[in-house]
Amino acid sequence: MYTEKLKLNNGKAIKALLKYKGYSVHQLAGELKRSDTSLHRVINAESRSNYIETAISKITGLSKYQLWGYK
Repeated sequence: MYTEKLKLNNGKAIKALLKYKGYSVHQLAGELKRSDTSLHRVINAESRSNYIETAISKITGLSKYQLWGYK
């Protein structure tokens, strides 16, 4: 589906992918024992968290590079 870094507003695209996989930001925050705000900041590339980025990467099946452009 996505083979290159997402070109769209990444935050919206990542949230859409999570929703497609059956997750809301609130639900995922609870499962990861992190705040909704922390997830929103990572999803929108306002902050970094290897723990959250890795979880989102596993759920979506896309690499951090594909999701955020991080190597």
